[in-house]
Amino acid sequence: MADSFEKKDRRRVDVIEPLSRSEVVDVSGGDHEFSNVTRAIMVTGDGNLAMRLKDDSADLTLAVTAGAFLPLRVSHVRDGSTATAVGFW
Repeated sequence: MADSFEKKDRRRVDVIEPLSRSEVVDVSGGDHEFSNVTRAIMVTGDGNLAMRLKDDSADLTLAVTAGAFLPLRVSHVRDGSTATAVGFW
């Protein structure tokens, strides 16, 4: 989440926090629901990444390569995924 500060002229300024928290996804046992919606996904193993984006009603599947850093707001990673990923928030 972004922290909000007010300047002297009362305009809102959002400060982006560093990506300091993470959660490793292991979908071998089924779907994975993140405890928080991610701010990014880092792919650590090649394959397909089946996911549900924040505020979306349908799943999305992407072919991804190891080392990819995807700025996606993901709420769920699905069992059909063959890639390994880490979610950051």
